[in-house]
Amino acid sequence: MPSDEVIISDPTSFKKKWLDIQADGAHTLHIVVDFDQTLTANTSNEEHIRNSSWGVFESTQLRPKWFAEEYLGMFTKYSPMLWAETAPMEERNKQMDQWYMDTLDLAQRGDMRLEDFTKAAKANIVLPRDGMKDLFHIARELKIPVIVFSAGQGDFIESFLRYHDVLSDTVHVISNFYRFDGQGAVVGYMNPIVHSLNKNEGHPSYNMHALAQERPNILLMGDFTHDIHMADGEKHKTILSMGILKGETEKTEDFKKAFDVVIAGEGSFRYPVELLGMLK
Repeated sequence: MPSDEVIISDPTSFKKKWLDIQADGAHTLHIVVDFDQTLTANTSNEEHIRNSSWGVFESTQLRPKWFAEEYLGMFTKYSPMLWAETAPMEERNKQMDQWYMDTLDLAQRGDMRLEDFTKAAKANIVLPRDGMKDLFHIARELKIPVIVFSAGQGDFIESFLRYHDVLSDTVHVISNFYRFDGQGAVVGYMNPIVHSLNKNEGHPSYNMHALAQERPNILLMGDFTHDIHMADGEKHKTILSMGILKGETEKTEDFKKAFDVVIAGEGSFRYPVELLGMLK
């Protein structure tokens, strides 16, 4: 069984937030969770690829070698700007948008099809984080909606959640979905690009405003300090945030500043599942 280390960043603040959520009840709560390396595990079943929705592009089991190499070249080119916190936000956003347009071009040249995302989910190369099913199951039991908010590939995410039997009418995926032609080939994006720096409730693709107003409390979970901004754009009563550290101990202090709870070690979902169980 995975070994987790749960770090409460500010015990007084955490206690107040959790008591407020308990007092308000499950019917006032919704969950907002990142997908790539939050719902998915730290490592994949294929060496050298990230365990994320983008693993579909990086996997030589799923795509030709040239395709995987070209995508990894894009990752090397653009990803430094994702972490360049001192760079102007306008330039960072511009680079992220260009990365996604280059990715779209690659998907079209590589003849990506809708069925490829289903095949990728079934290939079991991208693995769920330990306890992922338990998280969705207890949320469904308590009738708590789950918003999967991702800068990844929505078509794969939905296929992945369906394959693992956790996709239901209370689970909503906000991400980058492709448009397909009559033969199932990628022809464009369906919605404005969602990337890691604009992923918040003010994004044009975010369509859960009524839900957020009816359920003003949030349990927010991510693996990147910028994920704390997923709740920006709506007025909330209580936000209880959890960061998955993924073994990157050098980031512990940054995570403690960003999140109410830091889940280190193997980083399973056991702790949030235990908390939610107290709402029964």
